[in-house]
Amino acid sequence: MIPRSPLALTLALLILTGCSSPYNDILIPPMREVEAMTELIDQEVDLTADQRIKVREIVVDNAGMHTRIQQQYAGRMLELKDQEKNRLKKFNRQLEGIFTAEQVTAWEPLYRAIYNNEMEGYHSSEGFQQNRQHDDFGRGQGY
Repeated sequence: MIPRSPLALTLALLILTGCSSPYNDILIPPMREVEAMTELIDQEVDLTADQRIKVREIVVDNAGMHTRIQQQYAGRMLELKDQEKNRLKKFNRQLEGIFTAEQVTAWEPLYRAIYNNEMEGYHSSEGFQQNRQHDDFGRGQGY
């Protein structure tokens, strides 16, 4: 099941982005958002207590990895896109590694939505605008 509202998907994307601290060498993901992402995944796949702990650790790691990639590959769009794809695929593999078969099935639509929305930002702006028929909130073209 995908998030029930555009707000939930937007929150999921924000959570996956992480943030950096004022100290550039220390990356600290926003813990409120980590907890919200963990809760979103729990709602979608019905985690056990042990799985919830593991998912939270994976979400924290993913958020920090995103920030490091953004800093390391700033200005190099193709490399950045490849690294972000790899990060999201690793995130998916790690989560699927702790899910049951039923949970993997429940997780797949949410993962696809997260992956597609994050990768959408890496399209060329001209091609992206031509192919886009609606905005992230389902409103029609030209809104």
